[in-house]
Amino acid sequence: MITTELTLKKLTQSLITGVGLLALFGCAPSGQQNAEPAPTLSLERIYTDKEFNSERAPYFRWLDDGSGYTVLEARSKNTQQTDDDSHGVTGNDIVFYQPDGSGRKVLVTVEQLTPEGADDALSIENYQWSEDGKWALIFTNGQKVWRHRTRGDYWVLNLESDSLYQLGGETPKETSLMFAKFSPDSQKVAYVQDNNIYVETLGSKNVTALTTDGSDTIINGNFDWVYEEEFSITDGFRWSPNSKAIAYWQLDQSGVEYFTMINNTDSLYPTLTRFPYPKAGEQNSAVKVGVVSLADQQTHWAPLTGDNRDRYVPRISWAGTGEEVLIQDVNRPQNTNVLRLFNWQQNTLKTIYTDKDDAFLEWYYAAEWQEDGSHFVFHSERDGWRHLYRISRDGKSIIDLTPGEYDIVDLITINE
Repeated sequence: MITTELTLKKLTQSLITGVGLLALFGCAPSGQQNAEPAPTLSLERIYTDKEFNSERAPYFRWLDDGSGYTVLEARSKNTQQTDDDSHGVTGNDIVFYQPDGSGRKVLVTVEQLTPEGADDALSIENYQWSEDGKWALIFTNGQKVWRHRTRGDYWVLNLESDSLYQLGGETPKETSLMFAKFSPDSQKVAYVQDNNIYVETLGSKNVTALTTDGSDTIINGNFDWVYEEEFSITDGFRWSPNSKAIAYWQLDQSGVEYFTMINNTDSLYPTLTRFPYPKAGEQNSAVKVGVVSLADQQTHWAPLTGDNRDRYVPRISWAGTGEEVLIQDVNRPQNTNVLRLFNWQQNTLKTIYTDKDDAFLEWYYAAEWQEDGSHFVFHSERDGWRHLYRISRDGKSIIDLTPGEYDIVDLITINE
């Protein structure tokens, strides 16, 4: 027994000694391995040099006539922004290409986007072209409203005279405008400021208030928390095709209970944010749809019957022409969507189609109107599958354009 224990002890010591020698000599660096290899990654390469940051999207825009598209292009690689906290793009030209990628032409230069007296060009968060191609509208300095950066500054550039100025009148209020867009005739721009809708004549800075009752509770051309959350809409007004009127939503939040949100992450001590938020079964904002005439700034309200706090209007659209607006009137259980045509000059409302589901209407799509207003294309699951239907203006003709046992994912475009 003693002999066996001594033998095991010697064997164990020999194994330990052998392993130690193997570790000592097997891991010793050779003469060629004296230099320590550089790491594949480093904090400096990731966070200082930003070597692995993804490139920004080029803000691709198709021209309405299909003749080509525009993108933002940096003058050099060094002008590309890599700051994680930055929004928009600075130091870029707006460049045109034909659909096949040829015909490169610089439409707007960095110099044209630099305000008088400023050292740097505008940081572009969004841009659009007027219908006549003579104006560019630039959105910059965006601020978050609910979930999206929809409030900021808007500038217009006259492409013929190189005149660049900020919208908002003679003394623009900083970062206060929302949803600015050109009129179809390219003569004006409309926007929301402090829950009111304004129109400004291009080139003159003359501003006209189309609504004046906007407040913390009355919201014109904009939305409360619920509409953005439930229906993914933020922009609450639509130009008429003839540029003579604007259709818009109005929400009245009075009586809606407030929700308190605690922020434990932005500072050492928690902060509180309070905003109107109706929980299930509680009082909603009252919703109305109106059309305001630019000629007299008078609003004509759609005569929707029933309780305006017990309905939703997730979509509206001009019915091809400037005489009528299509209103999608949804009940609170969201299983019935009644499509109504509102003739704002005659103050009449006509039901043309009703979409129903025994349980719940999954989504609400904007109607795509023929230019002459004779019919529109509409998404519906009336046969159990999501199909596209061609519906006449009076609602009497309903044609399934995509019959079959499958769902349409989305309508990309219509070639009239």
